Amino acid sequence: MAFFLGLLVFSAVFLPSEAESRPGYCLELPWGHSTPSGRRSCEACRADADCPPKKKCCSSLCGDTCQTPESNLCKLPPAVGPCKARMPKFYYNWASKRCEQFIYGGCRGNLNRFDRREQCQRACGGPRDALA
Repeated sequence: MAFFLGLLVFSAVFLPSEAESRPGYCLELPWGHSTPSGRRSCEACRADADCPPKKKCCSSLCGDTCQTPESNLCKLPPAVGPCKARMPKFYYNWASKRCEQFIYGGCRGNLNRFDRREQCQRACGGPRDALA
């Protein structure tokens, strides 16, 4: 019994939980993305708790890294991803305020990706009759 109680205490104290996940959406950044100081950065992490405040542990081409997240998925840029599937999808273009088509590679990417224009418009807005 004491063993199980000790295991429970260990998992509650030392293992990251979903409750510790920080808000925001991860951007898809290229390997060794530049920091504001201009230096390349691949700050490794396993969970959000491993990152400095206001940063989130996100998958990137150089592994899981600490990144500044975007709070609104509709502001995320279209992310093709590294695969080569060539799947037509829609993303919300924050600058033009429209849902526009792009070609998705089939893996990774981000959540600003919709199968149909109507889904994009429901999630992010934009003119219903736009044929961008």
